[in-house]
Amino acid sequence: MPSDIRVSASRFVSSVVFVVFLAEVYAALMFTVHAFRQGISIPEAVLAGTFLFCATMAGALLMRRAEHSPSQQDLFRPGGLAAVILCGLAIRIFWLMLVPPVQTSDYLRYLGAARNFAASGTYSEDLLGHHFRAFTPPGLPAFLAAGIRVVGDHSWTPALMNVGLYLLTSVAIGGLAMSLAGRGAAFWSVLLFAVWPSNIGLTGLAASEPLFLFLLLVACLLLYLPSEAGFRWSPLCGIAAGLAALTRPTALTLPVLWFAALVILGSEGKRWKSFALASFFLIITVAPWTIRNYRVLGAFVPVSTNGGDVFYRANNPLATGTWTARGERDLSPYLGNEVRWNQMGFAWGKEWIRSHPLDFLKLSIKKQYIFLGSDETGIYWAVERAHPQWRTAYSAGRAASDFWWLGLWLLLVFALIRHREDFLRNPRSVCLLLPFLYFSGIHSIFESQDRYHIPAVPFLLIVAALALAHKQIHSAGETLGDAAR
Repeated sequence: MPSDIRVSASRFVSSVVFVVFLAEVYAALMFTVHAFRQGISIPEAVLAGTFLFCATMAGALLMRRAEHSPSQQDLFRPGGLAAVILCGLAIRIFWLMLVPPVQTSDYLRYLGAARNFAASGTYSEDLLGHHFRAFTPPGLPAFLAAGIRVVGDHSWTPALMNVGLYLLTSVAIGGLAMSLAGRGAAFWSVLLFAVWPSNIGLTGLAASEPLFLFLLLVACLLLYLPSEAGFRWSPLCGIAAGLAALTRPTALTLPVLWFAALVILGSEGKRWKSFALASFFLIITVAPWTIRNYRVLGAFVPVSTNGGDVFYRANNPLATGTWTARGERDLSPYLGNEVRWNQMGFAWGKEWIRSHPLDFLKLSIKKQYIFLGSDETGIYWAVERAHPQWRTAYSAGRAASDFWWLGLWLLLVFALIRHREDFLRNPRSVCLLLPFLYFSGIHSIFESQDRYHIPAVPFLLIVAALALAHKQIHSAGETLGDAAR
């Protein structure tokens, strides 16, 4: 592919991220004003901000010493990364001791489906007075069911599974960052992940985010491998993408993300074959569940049947951009047939979009502000919903989450400015931004919540780390593919 096309694509993606940053600053300020109105006091906000500022400054001083003193170079060696990962582990264990996990809402439903699956060996749910056989994507319930069978059904079983996912994800982030930009970037990206408030808050919950985040990270390694290594690793990436799709069906469209990367990276060598092979393995990973759905439902249902209801509630005259209990038209008469219920939801949503394109566009912009505005998912569900009496703790947690989120974007844009020439020369660096734009686009159409940007955060962490590390993204010959060989 001509280099000028790649450079143009890189400039386009970088420009979009700058626009998104401006929207993020505005959205964060609006959410902060709203938070103060809802009860976050000035002392709580100052306390959270001071803590994050001091942690950042302490890390910056450590890094400066490591860069200018050979005796401190061990900070960025594997032992230093291991120490950071173990600190993150200690933080999560301490969190579980302070905030006992209580499953509510979707998390209670996921755990119930897992318990039923572990006990009976069949997958079904009784919801809203009806029997569903493919309502919830099976990925997380199957994962939890495996944990229940191995360690037993305990209140701490989801926490144990999530702690394991934290360790795996930390290693994956560190390995990817080190291969792309060196030990300094690996250190900072793993540190930012270790102190991520929302991820810490999710530790004890039966949430799909930790599992989906890890699987997506493995699936997207394909974007950062040289063509030869990518071809060898593409089956693993495709299987991870398929498992991610079984956890959240939005991953079914990951080949679109891979195609966008193909435009930026170029299609020389075996790269296009790697993406095609990964797409094939995605399909064959999901296919057994799709065949199962056809046998029990008598219809083509790739993963689950709850997408239509979500789509319609996100696209109707009563839609607010985020979760709403129902749409203008009542879908409940179709609940007796989950396939028909799903189909009608998609049909009504598409009908409204075709009839009201301007309203749909306005709603999509509003969804972006919801998507960007805060990062409170873990704190909200672990504290506010589970322990509503802990008002001060929740307010401080919200402030810490929002400071961390806004700080990440400040680092991200500083990195784009600092390494702007590298981002134009090396398309791999631009591909680190693609997962965020991918989910941003999806949730401009479906409902939007701050939880939906979580899977793309690891890639943003690596870019943000470039604001603090000196090395740039390596060229294709120096990337993860060298280790993969």
